[in-house]
Amino acid sequence: MKSKIAGLALALFMSSSPMLDAQGGYSYATVNVPDRGNFDQGIATGISDSGQVALQDFADNQGYVRNTDGTFTVVNPGRFVSFPTGISSDGKVVGYTIDSSSGGFQGFVRSADGGSFDRFQAPDGGPTRAFGVNSSGVVVGQSTTSFLRSADGQTYTAIHDPAAQITSTFALGINDRGQVVGYYSAPNGSEHIFVRSADGSSYSTVDIPGAVAYLGGTGLTGSLGINDSGQIAGEYRDVLGNDHGFVRDADGTIRELNVPGGNTTEVYGINNLGQVVGAAVPSEGISREIRGFIATPGATAVPEPGSLLMLGMGLAGAAGYRWRRAGRSSGSRVC
Repeated sequence: MKSKIAGLALALFMSSSPMLDAQGGYSYATVNVPDRGNFDQGIATGISDSGQVALQDFADNQGYVRNTDGTFTVVNPGRFVSFPTGISSDGKVVGYTIDSSSGGFQGFVRSADGGSFDRFQAPDGGPTRAFGVNSSGVVVGQSTTSFLRSADGQTYTAIHDPAAQITSTFALGINDRGQVVGYYSAPNGSEHIFVRSADGSSYSTVDIPGAVAYLGGTGLTGSLGINDSGQIAGEYRDVLGNDHGFVRDADGTIRELNVPGGNTTEVYGINNLGQVVGAAVPSEGISREIRGFIATPGATAVPEPGSLLMLGMGLAGAAGYRWRRAGRSSGSRVC
């Protein structure tokens, strides 16, 4: 079903002036589904090269795409709820649904024109969640193990970093070159980012300085997106328990992303222009909310004192957020 909410402008939670994070050199703007009253409960999970943004909205458990003209399109392949987890460079939307009758998870890919959905279940019969898709239609996701699904849907290839514990490799993104990015849990409990080569012959480990001990490991990092130039976008947790976004260039240069006014910045995707999307959680606020953001590199704006981020989290948004984070801690990535 394709339904368009026409004529809705981008809802901003900052002033009209862009805000610059001095540490990373990014300007920030929010993107959330409008008409949510006092609550914004969504996260931006991916951005295409043309600027289409995939969104999860916890207020109604539906997925949306914010189109380049500012309108919003519902993303639901005819099931109870839908969770878009990413978007390809050319606009294909990937995600998963929960079937109202069985309660089971199914992956899906929506075509770039929005005209068709491909729903699928991994051959092992486990709950299937798709996290990344490239312009060729190749999908990465998670069932009982991580998988790479061919564009025709006929072949599933297991993804497992040799340095990981069994079933502790989580594939979360894929670029148009076929490189896969995600994270793995080592036998000592530490988490590390991995990049898998397009042919699957090699895995490279990436660690982010400043990631601290967590659950007995040496650091918590979760890379969630990769573009064609090899930039990796993700997040890490510091000694205070706060999550920060980062972009790591192919040459190893790392830039930190912190949405002004928030103590948590989560990053979910990056396009080939280097634009990053994610979600921000506030350091304080009366009506606490989760709000999606777009971070654009190379900004020169100076933040104004009156334009600091005012954030909070509503009850439904908090529940969705805790559900996602709890899934990560238990070894099952929710989004």
